[in-house]
Amino acid sequence: MEYAPHILWVKSSPSSYRDEYGRTVVTSDGEWRKVSACRCDDNQQTEIRTPSGEWYRPKYKIVAPRDKEIEPGMTVRATNSDGTVRGSGEAKAVTRTNFLDYEVIWI
Repeated sequence: MEYAPHILWVKSSPSSYRDEYGRTVVTSDGEWRKVSACRCDDNQQTEIRTPSGEWYRPKYKIVAPRDKEIEPGMTVRATNSDGTVRGSGEAKAVTRTNFLDYEVIWI
C-alpha cells in the first residue's frame, strides 16, 4: 500500500483461569498488539451484510496489508502516528482481495 498514515492494532484474547469452584477468573483485559500500517477512512454511507446475515452500517473502513489472523469479531483499532485513536471497534467483516495483497476491515 502506498498511502498508509495510520497504525493497525489488534487486541488479544483476555487471559483467564478457573478457580477451585469452577468459576472463570479473568486476569487481564487483553493486550494491544501492533499489526501493520493502514489507512482508516470514515465510512457511513455503505451498508454491508455480516457473515451472520445481518445488515450493518460500519463507521470506519480500514485498509491494511493482508493478515490471516484478523477475523470478524476481533477487536481492532487504528491510531494516528502520535498515538491518538482514529477508529476502534469490533471487526464486523473482513474482505480479502484475490490478487492484491491487502484486506478491508469494516468496524
